[in-house]
Amino acid sequence: MKPTYVALLCLASLALAACGSAAPASTPAPSASAASVQAAAPASAAAKSAGSASAAAKPEGGASASAAKPAASGQLTRVTISNIGVSGGIQPLWIALDGGYFRNNGLDVTSLSSTTSSSATVSALMAGQLNVAWTDGTNAVNANASGADLVVLATIHPAYSYLLEVPADIKTPDQLKGKKLAVSNLTGTDSIASRLALTRLGVDWQKDVTFVATGDNASRTAALLSGAVQGTLQEPPGSLKLEAQGFHALADLTPMNLPSANASLILDRGYVNANRATVQKFMDSLVQAIARNRNDRAFSLSILKKYFPDETDSVLNTIYDYYRPDTPSLPFPKVELFKPGVDELSKANPKVAEVDLSKMIDTSFIQSAADRKLDQ
Repeated sequence: MKPTYVALLCLASLALAACGSAAPASTPAPSASAASVQAAAPASAAAKSAGSASAAAKPEGGASASAAKPAASGQLTRVTISNIGVSGGIQPLWIALDGGYFRNNGLDVTSLSSTTSSSATVSALMAGQLNVAWTDGTNAVNANASGADLVVLATIHPAYSYLLEVPADIKTPDQLKGKKLAVSNLTGTDSIASRLALTRLGVDWQKDVTFVATGDNASRTAALLSGAVQGTLQEPPGSLKLEAQGFHALADLTPMNLPSANASLILDRGYVNANRATVQKFMDSLVQAIARNRNDRAFSLSILKKYFPDETDSVLNTIYDYYRPDTPSLPFPKVELFKPGVDELSKANPKVAEVDLSKMIDTSFIQSAADRKLDQ
């Protein structure tokens, strides 16, 4: 399952299309709420398919709120989540939205897609503009090292599965020396993955290459296509688009089995403590959505088609097959998934190594879902 620019994060909410206790839809229904946050760029296909946005508003039950407040319509509780870009790895979130799982569990969820960095998303979470951040857990560690109190409740993809895409004339890792590689930001998931992969390939990332922070998947792809950089980590469908233009995968990170805190669900501890019932409903919905994703290929492909309307069936099947093995039915966060990233980040910021990872991970919500067999 990122050229540098300044992104302005905007929040938008949509009117709830439907509510009630109906069973999850067999075909994609309009999401309870969906919006796109973009930086001076056209709306993404995903946002277009979600509908028009109303005026932005701060989410109910923000990080500093004492309790989550129910929405006026149908007494649904409002929750706002943000992720970075449009990626096949976000399928569980899309299924929870469009399959009706959030609504059935009493939640009115607004999903924002940001073209900014994961660190900016975490900053928005800390400012109370979001309730949940779907991004790499290493940024939560960075924030806690600076005094924040964030907690990770799930890790959706516990291993890096990127492809290192490079031009055709780069055929060996040694030929990367002296080159530039695009990353979303210097402390994000793909940056950590790049460091670990380059080390495994025998390339010293501190001396042999230069990282260029460009933004999300689309921005990293654009940087590579323009020649501004000579390599970047990608995943389908981005990797397929690059390979159609003559680029190739110099390395596949999947068989490297590199532990990852990628796609973690991060919340402010104060919000979690004040709204445990709401948080449990949110996590239940995601576990149910993952089960649907794993067991209902046709429905999952129909969801992918909504968010990637211009892709062929062959590409959609590739996306589905790419992410399914890397999405556990019970996405428990684990300390060992964070350690490689923390080891890398602590070289530049020793305070990161002082963060007690065991205290910033809460497995109780996923365990509760498991005890009630929601993954089955």
